[in-house]
Amino acid sequence: IMENDTFKMWYCGAGIDHRGRILYAYSINGINWTKYQGGAIVLNIGSAEQWDSKWLDTPEVVRTPTGYYLYYYGDDVDTFPPHNPAIGLAISQNGINWTKHPNNPIFTNDDSLFWEAKWIESPAVLYDNGVYKMWYTGVGSDWRIKIGYATSSNGVNWTKYPQNPVINVGVPGSWDDFWIGVPAVIK
Repeated sequence: IMENDTFKMWYCGAGIDHRGRILYAYSINGINWTKYQGGAIVLNIGSAEQWDSKWLDTPEVVRTPTGYYLYYYGDDVDTFPPHNPAIGLAISQNGINWTKHPNNPIFTNDDSLFWEAKWIESPAVLYDNGVYKMWYTGVGSDWRIKIGYATSSNGVNWTKYPQNPVINVGVPGSWDDFWIGVPAVIK
């Protein structure tokens, strides 16, 4: 995001321990970046019994009237296929010190919906005139990946669009006939 004269970026980093974590960097020109405290973790994995104990990824930060909301993919395994994939939320006043929401994960797949039955991930979120809008990746029972849409009035409780997916795979034989994922949306 851009605030005043500074580009702010939250990103995933993983080490030799195979654990994805969220880090932060900033830049004045968008080319030369400074890692916060040399690459310090700003959002860590959960403890051993939690749903996000092994992996955090695809952070999406939204500036709201009450602070920053960070949406992220989390899981309790670091292998494929995921075991307990979902989307979590962390809240911050300064974009560096984060508190995970007590209702995490706040967004999960619906295994009764064929198109997202396996898992969901990669949220892209906008706060637009009092409405939170999320586009997300869904992996179906056929292992095809598509993009869904959901809305929320508070950024925590979400309503999935009944005609999901909003972006489907292409026709058989096209370059996008298997996966469409990891959305990014800018207003």
